[in-house]
Amino acid sequence: ALQQQPFLGGIAASTALSDPDDILEDLNVAYEAARSRINLESPALSRLVTRLQEGHNCWSGDCAADASAMQAQIETFANGITPTVVDPQLVTSRALSLDDGLTASTGSGRVEDNLIAKWTFSAGSGSTAFDISGVNPALDLTIIGNVEWMAAGGVRINDGKLQGATSNSAKLYDRITSTGEYTIEGWFVPLNVTQDGPARIVTYSGAVDRRNFMLGQTLYSYNFLSRSSAEGIDADGNPSLSTVNDDEILQATLQHVVVTYSAVDGRKIYVNGELVVDNDPQGAGDFDSWDRNFALVLGDEVSNDQPWQGSVRFLAIYDREMPPEDIQTNYDIGVGQKFYLLFSIEEHVNIPRSYIVMQVEQFDDYGYLFNEPFFVSLDAEAAIDSFPLEGMRIGVNGQQAAVGQAYANLNTTVTRAAVEAGEGRQILSSIGTIIGVDQGADIDEFFLTFERLGTSENAFIEGTPSPQVAIASDEEQSDIGVKTFDEINEALAALTGISKTHSGVLSTFEAVKQQMPIHPDIDGFVPAHQLAITQLAVSYCNALVEQESTGAAVDYFTGFDFTNDVATAFSADGRSQIITPLLNRLLANGSADQPAFATAETELDHLITNLIDSCDNPPVGDSCTQDSARTRSMVTAVCSAAYGSGMMLIQ
Repeated sequence: ALQQQPFLGGIAASTALSDPDDILEDLNVAYEAARSRINLESPALSRLVTRLQEGHNCWSGDCAADASAMQAQIETFANGITPTVVDPQLVTSRALSLDDGLTASTGSGRVEDNLIAKWTFSAGSGSTAFDISGVNPALDLTIIGNVEWMAAGGVRINDGKLQGATSNSAKLYDRITSTGEYTIEGWFVPLNVTQDGPARIVTYSGAVDRRNFMLGQTLYSYNFLSRSSAEGIDADGNPSLSTVNDDEILQATLQHVVVTYSAVDGRKIYVNGELVVDNDPQGAGDFDSWDRNFALVLGDEVSNDQPWQGSVRFLAIYDREMPPEDIQTNYDIGVGQKFYLLFSIEEHVNIPRSYIVMQVEQFDDYGYLFNEPFFVSLDAEAAIDSFPLEGMRIGVNGQQAAVGQAYANLNTTVTRAAVEAGEGRQILSSIGTIIGVDQGADIDEFFLTFERLGTSENAFIEGTPSPQVAIASDEEQSDIGVKTFDEINEALAALTGISKTHSGVLSTFEAVKQQMPIHPDIDGFVPAHQLAITQLAVSYCNALVEQESTGAAVDYFTGFDFTNDVATAFSADGRSQIITPLLNRLLANGSADQPAFATAETELDHLITNLIDSCDNPPVGDSCTQDSARTRSMVTAVCSAAYGSGMMLIQ
């Protein structure tokens, strides 16, 4: 903190804050947020400096001067830091940076037959993500809103999108409609598993309800919409083909996702090389209904009302269905550049040219992925005597990483037999782990430590964790919440007496449950939730009225005659025969927090009056008051308004 205060205080002063103490009150929070954007070795390359040079968040109107002031503060900060010295008691390997590694993969070897558009997002700056497929016209994507470039290659979509021109997007229409099939391949990192809508990851569309295709997210599900002549498919490409939400296939981590469409099988979805959905109930069709004037968009809809948050590391589109074996090949190759780091341990085990090797890549702006360590000796004549290897940990810039030590419990013995059985190497672990970025990929230096390696030992003592400090929230928490999707379904079933397995109710619930609340926090309630709740309430009430009007169920609306016309049925007594049983069930617990019975009764009575008055206006006409079908519809409407309201939802 003593080192951080001059730096952050200096920033506060240079940004003309009236009270620098406002920052210092949350010093540790501010520093943690800033440290990944600070380059102590080369302050001029710090993201805090380069963003100002690019014209972002300048405070004085002179961005160059602001960048210089920020750079000077970082230089002052860096000069006051004493370099970290590795603890001499540790049993360590030699240290390496990524530049010292051997290239394991650059993404070469991918199968890209029939490619028509490709983005690797490797520019690192600017307002355009370039289509590098070589297929003209280039479908370059313009960055709109809050979208960040990732150091590891890719874009992070926070509150924005990337959109191509309709004229250039037309090449997708031209190529795909001529073949009748296509593939979308991408490496994605969803920000979370609570996004709904579905949120648009990739869409080729003209409006929120018109598109040629779309790959989206709904909670734990990937959704694939494709407009075609197949029976039941509408202009939006619905119904969607989706992964099962309960299977939780979509995760907030890096995933390889491929969706394909063929003229034989229709739609399929692959995740991480595996076919997860292939039973397209709509089957296949042609693309005669596709629109050539749509635009390709990443991260939102063209109308800016279905945002998706997450990262896109790679995207490609093909005008043929990609075979499963090619999908597996591309998944195995992965995304981004990977290195083999050879950590020398020769001095500890007395075996010439002996190494612990790990595959390492920059996972994102905040972490490195270390994967599948193994032992190897590059001296073909070396005699490999057995030696123990225990408690391996990863260090960065002179210190053991605080988190991500997945190999700390490793306890094995390296033997000649195991090395020979592994064709020259012995696998130590099949898992990977994430280690946080410290100073940046160009600077960070890694090493390994061991509790026991050969004849060297150093017992590792776990530190005592600091007690967790409760962080006070400035926001007041609501005393009320909302029912979640399953609770809503249970409540409506209990209120109406209609079974959840009723065919009409069940099909409606399956169609809308992903659009209903998944968390009781009322701050997360949005209009889309209410639309889904209303649809489900209408389904339950319609089933109830159907049973009541045919006499197939216990009398629910006692005394009400469903065969009467509207004018006769909704007399004062008739209104009471509908409203009273609804409210008696809704307000049964008598809580003081519920609406007053009389208040709710008045609202429902006004609804009935408005529905009757609507009969006097075109296009319905006066005849609707003489129709008993209208009577049943009005009962369904009143029931849905009551049971789909906050009286049912709030808890």
